[in-house]
Amino acid sequence: MDDQRPDPEALLKRIKAEERITSQTKGELKIFLGANAGVGKTYRMLAQAKVQKETGIDVVIGYVETHQRQETEALTQGLELIPRKKIEYGDLLLEEMDLDAVLARHPKLVLVDELAHTNAPGSRHYKRYQDVEELLSAGIDVFTTLNIQHVESLNDQVYQITGIRVKETVPDRILEMADELNGIELVDLSPQELLQRLKEGKVYVPQKAKQASEQFFKEGNLLALREMALRYTTQRVDKNVQWYMEQHAIEGPLTASSRILVCVGTTELSEKVIRLAKQLASTMDAEWYAVHVQSLLQAALSSKAQDRLTKNLKLAEELGGKVVTLTGQSLAQEILKFARRQNISFILIGWRARWNWRRLFQGALVNTLVRESGPIHVLVITDSNEKIKTDEKAEEKSRLAPDWKSLLKGGTLSFATAGICWAAKNWLKLPDVLMLFFLPVIASVGFWGWQAGFGAMILAILAFGFLFHPPPFSLILFLLAGLSCQYLTEQLRWKGESAKQSERFVLILYELSRKLLAIDTVSDLFKIAGDLLKQAFDCEVQFLFPDSIGRLQVNFQTSGVGALKESSSGVADWTFHYGKMAGKGTDTLSSSSLIYFPLKTKVATVGVLGVQIPKTQTTLGSDQMRLLESFANIVAVSAARILRVK
Repeated sequence: MDDQRPDPEALLKRIKAEERITSQTKGELKIFLGANAGVGKTYRMLAQAKVQKETGIDVVIGYVETHQRQETEALTQGLELIPRKKIEYGDLLLEEMDLDAVLARHPKLVLVDELAHTNAPGSRHYKRYQDVEELLSAGIDVFTTLNIQHVESLNDQVYQITGIRVKETVPDRILEMADELNGIELVDLSPQELLQRLKEGKVYVPQKAKQASEQFFKEGNLLALREMALRYTTQRVDKNVQWYMEQHAIEGPLTASSRILVCVGTTELSEKVIRLAKQLASTMDAEWYAVHVQSLLQAALSSKAQDRLTKNLKLAEELGGKVVTLTGQSLAQEILKFARRQNISFILIGWRARWNWRRLFQGALVNTLVRESGPIHVLVITDSNEKIKTDEKAEEKSRLAPDWKSLLKGGTLSFATAGICWAAKNWLKLPDVLMLFFLPVIASVGFWGWQAGFGAMILAILAFGFLFHPPPFSLILFLLAGLSCQYLTEQLRWKGESAKQSERFVLILYELSRKLLAIDTVSDLFKIAGDLLKQAFDCEVQFLFPDSIGRLQVNFQTSGVGALKESSSGVADWTFHYGKMAGKGTDTLSSSSLIYFPLKTKVATVGVLGVQIPKTQTTLGSDQMRLLESFANIVAVSAARILRVK
């Protein structure tokens, strides 16, 4: 009888997953998935909605695009239509789903076509799938449609098949929110039938149909996309079967879960590797980590490179990966140590097969991982066919561009040292002079960076050779020793700055926790937390808490914020109501000048933290974001404690 019992760990995992899904969404989501436009997704969605209507379900149309197809338009008859919201954008008048009107109407089921659609500028959310998330959170069931090429993790495969990079994508987590057993319904049509429908004008109007036939609507593309849709749906059914076996204690070949690690960098290739990791994790039902290693070679990232890194880490988080940032000089050793500690089965790393100044380093990293990985499998993902963008080339040149101010500072220090040595040449021996010339190199690197050290070294070699006429081999030794000193000093400088920053953040979190334990008024909470946060991030802060009737009010803000009225625009209200981040740098109400964090406990959201990002930064890094979330959690717990006392 014991053999017939369900696996307790599997049941616990399932219960936790159900609790997570329930906490994220109250409504049920159903996605009508197709291989391409024209297969009948909207028609099927409307047909099933009519059936729901006949059984007494309250159904409305939030947004449906019929493309002037008569048979599709006929199905909309008898269904209540929520008028679309009109948005002026330049000379254009755009129409979008009126999210607030749907929320106010609050039907049982709403139809929202084209899940991957990008909303018009000025909308509350950047993407339509975020509108759907808000509807689900409000307890409204949603029927929606999606083409397979818009699934985020499949973006690179679609590009490889069609040669077209799809810009409008939907994170896989949205598809995972669909009901387990019947949340994704495949709407299938053979390529021959689809091409015939295209010729008959049943997919697009004639002018657009001609353009489509030259791009996606080629028979080879349609076959590949159809196979992709079938495979994706099959994986979904596979998971449902596994869940059924676990629930009913049916024996089967249920293998132990694997763990995947993907190495994340600042290149566009990292996006491809992240999506592939997500696909492997879904296929293998594996936990996966997105790991970035900060090192001396990446200490001085350009703003574009930093933005790409933030974007890549955010993509990994959107796809369900656990984002981890490590610090170390040896990238390979740090990755392998983490992999062994977390019992990783597979390591995925990208390698761009093109000649440039970084290829030698990248090759060494890949070779080290393969050589020392032991039982861990290393998968190397190449990208030899994708063209390098012009801005990437310009960025590589800018990284090597000389910093004339730093070079001048280092050269001036060496020049001064040469003058002192020349004045004291009667009292100094040649080895003493040589050692003195190392001082400006070390000092320049320590104070102004490697370029200043390089300038100091070059001028020191020239001055040493011209003024003191040493043997030729002494200059060669001086060059090698100078390069070694420069590298070691820069490494110590970088480690010191990294340790100082980490220590500062930890001390501020400790100081916040310590001080908040002793306070018993909300005003003291705002003052202490606001000052510490401004000190940690060099940013402006505001705290918003609800008044006696539940309206958010600015209770505290630092002096540099000014007379902001963000709460009246609804950004802070939205964050408070839905318990999610919004504002600058996010995909929700991104036109705001602040980014808002919910002050959320396990019980409820007690307030909102607004942070004005410094002008020197366009976005917050992943480490900064996690630290701000930790900060918000500590403040939320303290605020909840104080409010309960009152």
